[in-house]
Amino acid sequence: MQRILRAFNTLSRTFKSNEMISRQMHQLGAAGKQQTVLVAALRPKPSLLPALSLAVPCGARGFAQTAVQPSTRSSTAAKAAAASAYGAQQIQVLEGLDPVRKRPGMYIGSTGPRGLHHLLWEVLDNAVDEVQGGFGDHVTVEVDLATNTVTVTDNGRGIPTDVHPSTGKSALETVLTVLHAGGKFGGGSDSNGSSASGYKVSGGLHGVGISVVNALSDKLEVEVLRNGLLYKQAFSRGEPLGDLTEEPAFPGAYETGTKVTFTPDASVFAAGISYDQDTITSRLRELAFLNAGATLQVRFLRNGTPVALPAAVAAAASKGSTPAAADGSSSSSGGKKQRKSRQSSSVDAAAVDSSS
Repeated sequence: MQRILRAFNTLSRTFKSNEMISRQMHQLGAAGKQQTVLVAALRPKPSLLPALSLAVPCGARGFAQTAVQPSTRSSTAAKAAAASAYGAQQIQVLEGLDPVRKRPGMYIGSTGPRGLHHLLWEVLDNAVDEVQGGFGDHVTVEVDLATNTVTVTDNGRGIPTDVHPSTGKSALETVLTVLHAGGKFGGGSDSNGSSASGYKVSGGLHGVGISVVNALSDKLEVEVLRNGLLYKQAFSRGEPLGDLTEEPAFPGAYETGTKVTFTPDASVFAAGISYDQDTITSRLRELAFLNAGATLQVRFLRNGTPVALPAAVAAAASKGSTPAAADGSSSSSGGKKQRKSRQSSSVDAAAVDSSS
């Protein structure tokens, strides 16, 4: 009762005429009938009381009485019904790479141009990590602008292909189909005293990169050179299309290395798939600055045929800060055997060399 009286006293101070309020309350009390005073209609100052629409019934003595409004009862019933309908069956458990396909933006930022290029960055960073670890010195990126197929090749150690003890699958299939599976978590040593991590320095730390690319690709193929053998396995939208196969390595191949070829899934990138030559070339150039002794090369194709670089891209690739040889070849001063690639930097390739 005291709270109600204090509320009315507060309201009375907000009106220009306190006598009008007293006269109305006196008339209501004398009549001995319950009336309703619409507080919102009295237009209180917002600074003193929020704009509310309250119905305050008054009794014969002028005292305010509380009442439960029908709308409140229906609202409470609706909440109770909603709570009972929300149970364990509404909790979804996504397995494997389903979370990636369900919410791709959580993993690559968007399903627009930024996310599209992020797929390439994930594979490219894996190749550059081999360079940073001293296991390779050459990375090549090929982008077919007609088919939207991307190929990243490096002469690093190659993804392991032996059976993983936890999954019972090859290590290659494990890192491509299991989130948070990778060799970059670090920490501790194995039973032989070797580092438990495959990398001392790396750009990726969460083990979701290549598996996310696999999940969001209509088709992805991996080729690995190890132990004189060429291992191959194909995937589609995160699912293996067959088992890991092996065959003798072809003559003249690197001793070890990894080649990843993927085509983004058009159903994920509904806005369209279009790789930007300038964006890709600039990224390769930046990575070349940061990795001395390595050669990073990019080629743009159209249905397998080399295409001319835009004038601005070709000019940037030929600047003195990222030199290319006059005949289009680029060499590496890394610890492995030097190799040349006779691709014209002004026509079908932009070779960025960080050896200088």
